[in-house]
Amino acid sequence: MKIIILLLVICCYSCKETKYEYDNEIAVDSAATAVDQFVADSVTMSSEIIEEPIKELTFEEVIQTTSIHDLENFIEKNPDHENIEKLKARVIDLEVDQIFSDENTGKMPNSDKVGESNSGISEVSIKNDTSCELIVRYSGIDSRMISIPQNQLRSISIKSGDYRVTATACGESYSSTEDLSGNYSSSYYISRTFR
Repeated sequence: MKIIILLLVICCYSCKETKYEYDNEIAVDSAATAVDQFVADSVTMSSEIIEEPIKELTFEEVIQTTSIHDLENFIEKNPDHENIEKLKARVIDLEVDQIFSDENTGKMPNSDKVGESNSGISEVSIKNDTSCELIVRYSGIDSRMISIPQNQLRSISIKSGDYRVTATACGESYSSTEDLSGNYSSSYYISRTFR
């Protein structure tokens, strides 16, 4: 290490390009070129050393992560994993967390109850009256997501209980909390107010 530093000091002292004129010929000191090449080689070696392959996460690691990207990567690479549904539910829960924590998320009204159910399963009918695809997520006892094309009606069966619910359409997100215990109906539309 001392030899390299001493060599750099000596080379840097002579790095100043020196030109000598001899009968209309120019000679150039080559020390600067040698040091520049040494530095360039060092930088190249450093960049090669730093690059490491991306580590594949195990199921135990990925189920603990808060990275939707890591979860989706694992799901894509392991579509037949025995716990795939648990991982998909984790993605939905994290997406709901993000929407709830976003200060630009609007409030949405709760679904209208249209009937009782003693089975422990609630049925929710959702009408998309927006001009965009509607994605509704439920996070609670169960974690579910339903995608509804514009002007379409879809239903979802979900375990009765407390849920955080989000709806996303046309680049806007909305949220509410609901206690589902029966049959419900919702119609989603976006109303814009211009001032």
